[in-house]
Amino acid sequence: MSARSEPNPVVRAGEAFVYASPSGATSLLCLTAKSGSSSWLFALHMAHDEQRFRNGSQLLKTAHGKRLPATLVLMPMARALASRGVRRFAIVRHPITRLLSGWLGKIKTGRGRERQGGWPVRFVPQGPLNETFGAFVRHVVSHPRLVQLNGHFRLQSMQCAGKRPGVLPWRILRIEQVGLWYEDVVCALGLSAVVDHGWETFATTRPATTSRAGRMRDHGQACMVRTACGCRVDCARRCDQARDRAVEHASFNDAYALLLRYYNPSLVGMVNRWAAPDYSAFHYAPWTFGTDIVTAVQP
Repeated sequence: MSARSEPNPVVRAGEAFVYASPSGATSLLCLTAKSGSSSWLFALHMAHDEQRFRNGSQLLKTAHGKRLPATLVLMPMARALASRGVRRFAIVRHPITRLLSGWLGKIKTGRGRERQGGWPVRFVPQGPLNETFGAFVRHVVSHPRLVQLNGHFRLQSMQCAGKRPGVLPWRILRIEQVGLWYEDVVCALGLSAVVDHGWETFATTRPATTSRAGRMRDHGQACMVRTACGCRVDCARRCDQARDRAVEHASFNDAYALLLRYYNPSLVGMVNRWAAPDYSAFHYAPWTFGTDIVTAVQP
């Protein structure tokens, strides 16, 4: 008889979930939409069932809303929340970049739209059209309750990362500092065998020179994250990474490179005020237009 009578729960962005590495180490995880959730969910699933999610270098369209393999017996959530031996990881992103990425991916390019109109799924069905990023920002900051309907735009502090996961707090992992924590997390979750190859068809932050706007995946990077030491993660011998070394990681919309194109000082001020709860919760600093947003992180 199976040790578990019910299937594993569906893994969704914005909701805390229990994960077990291939070696059996249990962790609590929180991934939010537009904060790297797609790539991390692919890696988590592939660590246990790579063939289900990848055919050579071709990844399936989505890893969202899928269950972990039935053969994987997970620790019950209540027990994980009460355990001091379970590691807790929550990945977050600066709200300025995250909001632009959401607009680029779910509104401007058409992904996530309803069949009629320009509204993303489960967003606001009425109101001014979001034909420009400025109009979208003004709508978001003016209708905070309606924005909560869609996890791509809801503040991260209102999702799992803003809720204490039991007896210990989250270890907050800021995407802007991925070079400082990437290897630790990959090794803790047992992902080293799947993150270093086969990501050529996924998105990357630096498009090839022939790529069109919004086609960042054409760059063809082999790994999920390329650190200063390359693609390979050796858990027995960690890479000696400098804080200021470049790190390239998967991104559908390359919002980091497009901040100055779509923002202006007025829009920045609106988003800084709206996102104040995220800044407080995750030690981000309000962004000053024209500066490198990577520096908008508090100690």
